[in-house]
Amino acid sequence: MSDEQVRKYALHVEDDKDFRDMLYRWLTRQGYDVIQASNLQDANGHILRRQYDLYISDGSFPLVHEGQEDITAGEKFYRSLRESRPDKFNFVFISSSTNLADLASQEGIIFMDKTSISRGDFLAYLESLR
Repeated sequence: MSDEQVRKYALHVEDDKDFRDMLYRWLTRQGYDVIQASNLQDANGHILRRQYDLYISDGSFPLVHEGQEDITAGEKFYRSLRESRPDKFNFVFISSSTNLADLASQEGIIFMDKTSISRGDFLAYLESLR
């Protein structure tokens, strides 16, 4: 198998630099090449360039107006991925705002509370993707 075939790519969208750096360390130790974005605009630019094995987004980015409702930029990011990728993709919200837990449950995606996430729980999630 070539090096390109075994590489795993993750896109992590997070405005909190300290948390972004911590997850970067956790992911790279598990063999992921990690692309980081600090805002929705940067994230959208990255998804135009490639598909990722894992998408991680903060759910508590500022609200954006979409149609008749206000949603978080994290939710907007998830919705745009869902519309552009008809295939199944791995997505997790990691946020201190639990308002996206219901959406995650409805969509069958993972929600982790940023205030109580443990390295062990996150690594168990990564292991479940193998």
